[in-house]
Amino acid sequence: MPMIPLGLKETKEVDFREPFKDFILEHYSEDAAAYEDAISDFMDMRQAMRTPVRSSAGVALLFKYYNQLYFIERRFFPPDRSLGVYFEWFDSLTGVPSCQRTVAFEKACVLFNIAGIYTQLGAKQDRSTCSGLDGGVEAWLRAAGALRYVLDNFTNAPSVDLAADTLLVLAALMTVRTLLFTQKKCYKHHCNLISVLPHSDPFRC
Repeated sequence: MPMIPLGLKETKEVDFREPFKDFILEHYSEDAAAYEDAISDFMDMRQAMRTPVRSSAGVALLFKYYNQLYFIERRFFPPDRSLGVYFEWFDSLTGVPSCQRTVAFEKACVLFNIAGIYTQLGAKQDRSTCSGLDGGVEAWLRAAGALRYVLDNFTNAPSVDLAADTLLVLAALMTVRTLLFTQKKCYKHHCNLISVLPHSDPFRC
């Protein structure tokens, strides 16, 4: 039975330069020009994570960007002010775009793509080998964990793929796939064990 992976969400480019520079000048009273390189580095990271490679390197890039969002949110997105920065993402299931100005929405979309890459890694595993089954179990578990984290920590989803019911079903599906891989591994181990056991002669005393 083929294991169909999740597709990734796509997003449009965001220009942080002027909003961040204005905020640095007004809120921190510092020369924004001194931070141009740092802002460019952050924008380059976001640009790269829009098209991550479908491998552990792609997951690492998405996690790196996700971790940076923690600091960006604390320093540039106060709850009582809008910078005029909007994050636009396309639903992975319907293709319909959604646009929000909260970093929480950006985080949820990044985590969804992390889960998506894990499902693609899980689907590529060779189920005829123990190492492939181990890799599949790990990938499906990590995908389920990422989806459940989004479900537990982000609300008011503007898209179908981030809706609570959708995430619940997808996480459950990944858990079932984990069980299937585990069951197949146990069966394979049992068969291998029988094949190496010495054959006894039932008529021998």
